[in-house]
Amino acid sequence: MLQYLNFLNRDRLNLFFLAVHIIVLGHLWLNFREYKEATLQGYHFFFAEGETGSYYEPIIRLADTGEYSWRTSTDRYGSESIEPSTRRTPGLLPFFYPVYKISGDEKAAKDVVIIIQLLLFLLSVFALARSAELIFQTPLAYYGTHVLAALFWFNHPFVFLGIPESPANSMLIFSLFFFLRVVREQKVNQSLWLLALTGSWAIMLRPALIIWIFSLGIVVVLALLTSRWSLRRTLHIFMIGFVPIGLVMGLWVTRNYSINGTLAPEDSVFESSPAVYTPCTKAIYQLIGTWGGVVQHWVPGTEGSWFFASEETNPLKPHYHFGSYDQEWFSEIRTLYRESQEKSTSRERLDEIDQTVQTSIDGYIEEYAARYPFRYHVLNRMRAITIFIHLKTYSYLPYPAAAQMNILQLAIRSFQVVIVYLLYLIAAAGVMLTIYSREQLIFTLVPILFTILYILLLGGFLRAIEPRYLVPVFPFLMVSGQPVFTWIVKKITSN
Repeated sequence: MLQYLNFLNRDRLNLFFLAVHIIVLGHLWLNFREYKEATLQGYHFFFAEGETGSYYEPIIRLADTGEYSWRTSTDRYGSESIEPSTRRTPGLLPFFYPVYKISGDEKAAKDVVIIIQLLLFLLSVFALARSAELIFQTPLAYYGTHVLAALFWFNHPFVFLGIPESPANSMLIFSLFFFLRVVREQKVNQSLWLLALTGSWAIMLRPALIIWIFSLGIVVVLALLTSRWSLRRTLHIFMIGFVPIGLVMGLWVTRNYSINGTLAPEDSVFESSPAVYTPCTKAIYQLIGTWGGVVQHWVPGTEGSWFFASEETNPLKPHYHFGSYDQEWFSEIRTLYRESQEKSTSRERLDEIDQTVQTSIDGYIEEYAARYPFRYHVLNRMRAITIFIHLKTYSYLPYPAAAQMNILQLAIRSFQVVIVYLLYLIAAAGVMLTIYSREQLIFTLVPILFTILYILLLGGFLRAIEPRYLVPVFPFLMVSGQPVFTWIVKKITSN
């Protein structure tokens, strides 16, 4: 098999895989233009998402006024507001700001961002494959990663979307690659500075990726404790590779604190968009989070849909009820929320609703936690994690509703549904094979440790359950599953 691959020539295979990704991206772009035209809004490549404005408006304001801030158009009561908010970290600023500042053309600048995201995506695929090769020390891992990346399309559509998922994931992969160059190829100083740069950039694009640095830190400390590295080398990695990332985040958080008194990289939606995410909404989010449920109102059959969107009369799940908190109580909370959304509701009544709903839900959560502590602290978090990893990852494919899909679109969507679970199985089997063989164990921990910690953080603690938050997970699962690909190929060739 290796002789056959060598005969094909690595450069030719690289061109083949590059062509596959370009074809896939071209197919998705054409479908975006046909079926998502409403989100194109006059751009050539840039497709808007619901939260796109919150990423770009602060950068536009910086270029126009010198102030990086998100200013909500209305406050809690629907009146004009001029209170500034941090809202988003400025990770997209280097992509968008120069072109917009020079040209003054917002649409052209955003199209340029998409071209940059596309190039970063293509480069990151090769960096990911090379990372797998560095971990497992076999070219089979390189080719196996390319095969999985070509078959699994979940991350491809984000290249064209005006949200930072794609560039954040690219920077995350680059930082993995530079870390492995430090530990495998002994190219220390240059790679460490690039690790710090790409790691900082990934976190400034998507702050939840801070867990990546903790994952690397754990692996570095394990390498020290198992005598793989000296204390001097460990400190060198920390000082050049990790400390600059902490300084960047520290400076940004300090800047936010000086402006609005919050020690956080970003403001929550409740602080930055009070007209949409009201105190009443926040209380219901907390209630749904208590059960490990889904708050998104656009997902049918979820708790979020029941409270915020639907007119369902069906009761919520029976185990949510206890004591005086029966179905009638839930219906009353929903009725109060719907009243708070009506424009005719007075300020005094809005304040009254907010207070009533918050106090009532606080009482429910306190009693629920006291009655069912194991369910509250463990089972419901596990439920949230389970929902998180079972989300409909095909939902970002730019296709019409299932009834309007052609045969090719149906086949692609069906395959993407299957390959998600296949990828989970391959990754799990790959980790078990690595543990069994005890080869490269510490460095294999890098992708799988991040995957586990990231899912625990977003699903189990932050309860941020949306398909797009799974973007950083799947490339690392591809790497973790490479021992399975290598084992299969060796078995076939040995026979």
